[in-house]
Amino acid sequence: ADAFKALSTAADRGDAEAMYYLAGFYEKGIGVEQHIGKSDEYYRKSVQGGYTRSSMPLARKYLNLFEGMLRYGVDFNVSEDDSAMKYYLTAAQS
Repeated sequence: ADAFKALSTAADRGDAEAMYYLAGFYEKGIGVEQHIGKSDEYYRKSVQGGYTRSSMPLARKYLNLFEGMLRYGVDFNVSEDDSAMKYYLTAAQS
């Protein structure tokens, strides 16, 4: 609980690395109820804040989502801002 609180405080101050770890807490439900939406939000904010390590979890999530959609024949439209390739490229460049 103390780690979650400390990370939350740092993330609120704009610490991109803290946002990355906070995203992991939400993703796995560590010290907080699991919330994938908040996890994704903090990963995105972390990338936007310059912490490129957050790119890989986002890229994997998008790739898994698209794979599933293709498997079941679901049509989808991917914006440039939310593409697996964008996050993989960001991770590769860091």
